[in-house]
Amino acid sequence: MAHWQRAGERALQRSANVEAVSHVTRGLDVLQALPETRERAQQELVLQLTLGPALGSTRGPMAPEVERVYIRACELGRHVGDTTQRFPALWGLWYCYHAGGQYQRARALGEELLGLAGQLHDPLLSLEAHRALGNTLSFHGELALAYTHAQHGLALYDPQQMRAHALRYGQDSGVACRLFGALCLWMLGYPEQARQWNEAALTQAQGLSHAYTLAQTLLFSTILHQWRREASIAQERADALLSYALSMDSRCTCCGAQSYGAPY
Repeated sequence: MAHWQRAGERALQRSANVEAVSHVTRGLDVLQALPETRERAQQELVLQLTLGPALGSTRGPMAPEVERVYIRACELGRHVGDTTQRFPALWGLWYCYHAGGQYQRARALGEELLGLAGQLHDPLLSLEAHRALGNTLSFHGELALAYTHAQHGLALYDPQQMRAHALRYGQDSGVACRLFGALCLWMLGYPEQARQWNEAALTQAQGLSHAYTLAQTLLFSTILHQWRREASIAQERADALLSYALSMDSRCTCCGAQSYGAPY
């Protein structure tokens, strides 16, 4: 079972999400034959937290099966009393609701994440919580408050420590804070500051080895330059995004099936 977990993690690191789902699902199948102990629950929790991002990439974050994975992970986190593992389970559930437009539920989870990160005194988890809550608040139209969360998140950002977090939480969160912060700045009436934040995010993303972070940055950059009526730059960024997305296909090493994209 540990072998399926490691294989799933390696596949996730390569953005081979179909392969990751296959490996982790096999591990969960093996787990069903074991007696229900605390150790078994802990092992299942780790597997479910690996399955969530991969399944979200292949089925979409709003898919019912993705929500079920994170609901189960939350239950397991409470059962084993592992607060550090409960955080990514809650975060995954937040994303399901945020992506699905259930902003009241997403906001409540964002606030819970911020409180939990404070209890753990973990600056990187606080960054993830600020990213989550700020993102949802921007969709609520609470732009100034959302921008404040983006600033708080960036103050906690350490790019050297974010590699593992980007795999679990789908994107480099420092870049993510800059992206939604830039859109907030535009809508608050600060177009030049918005451009500066967006360009800083792009520079940052280009220096990372994380596919989805760069793809998402190119998308947000395209949107912002559309808003700024800079058609040529918007076209350039859109073309770069399309070219990059087409280059990111990978094949499963065990079955040859194609997998596209990176954790959401």
